[in-house]
Amino acid sequence: MIPAREVPHGLTADEYLKLSIQYFLMYWPKQAIISARKAAESGKGFKRGPLQDLDPTQMRQFGSVLELFEGTFEFQEQAGQTLRESLKALGEAAEIANKQIEEFEPFGEIKREIENAFNFFSKSATQFFGKTIEEVIYPVLGLPTRDLPEGLAAWEYFELAQKYKALGWTEQSRDACMKVHEMEPNSELDSLAMRFLRTRVPRQPVPHAAVQRNIEGHNQLTAGDLVSAEKTFKALISQYSDFEWPYGNLGLLRIRKGDVGGAKKVLEKALDLNGNYINAWLHLARAHAVCLELGDARVCVDKALSLDPDDSNGKALKEVINFLSAL
Repeated sequence: MIPAREVPHGLTADEYLKLSIQYFLMYWPKQAIISARKAAESGKGFKRGPLQDLDPTQMRQFGSVLELFEGTFEFQEQAGQTLRESLKALGEAAEIANKQIEEFEPFGEIKREIENAFNFFSKSATQFFGKTIEEVIYPVLGLPTRDLPEGLAAWEYFELAQKYKALGWTEQSRDACMKVHEMEPNSELDSLAMRFLRTRVPRQPVPHAAVQRNIEGHNQLTAGDLVSAEKTFKALISQYSDFEWPYGNLGLLRIRKGDVGGAKKVLEKALDLNGNYINAWLHLARAHAVCLELGDARVCVDKALSLDPDDSNGKALKEVINFLSAL
């Protein structure tokens, strides 16, 4: 069962803490903060799990920090800083039990929000100034231009692949990965490049306009414009039915709307299209965790980490699932 939009009354500290994490997984930070504060102020302490040794003073400190944000929360303008401060408070409390809640997966989302904001600026600026941005500004900033350069070392092509993907230039990223494969087949670097290609780049070639439209939808989602974002993702799915990324983003959007059942269905469709789509596995793990289907959540996050054992978001989400399991 997914949490209600209104934080309920009369729960135990353990129940409020569990509820707080469920709300964070749904990107409902205000409810998460209220739940965490109620957990800290319940006066009953945590009876199970990794925070059970918190003393009353630590409990009050935990709650007082969270209380600062409850009355003034403005998601669209303050989400990044509020989440950082709130998760820092959670981290300080959890360190007592040697749990790194500050690695909670939304930090990865904040990083991606910053990257996508740059992507959005890049798209808008390039449309306005033509190729001037790419030809003059990008080289100054150390960013790649659209044409794959010649004469680089294999490791430089791998770095380019990652930069191209961050800019939404998926086909250039694909080409850069394949360049690594051609230059150093069966090497450790080749293994990293092929893993990146499998898990971070669309399985099938996609028109650049479709990728940029997906980035625009993600920017709408980040800004809290769920109506426009949903329209964008659905239009993309209708026009490019084999492009898995809009399905993943639509699944994440449905989690934020509280339609976790709908999110699972669309994420499973994304994985039908590309079983190596790591973000879809992580979003599906999140959806299961929201419903406290922790066995299914663990299966999904373990699948994601089998695809990329170094994925920081996967590692952090697994910690969250393990934390929930201990409560």
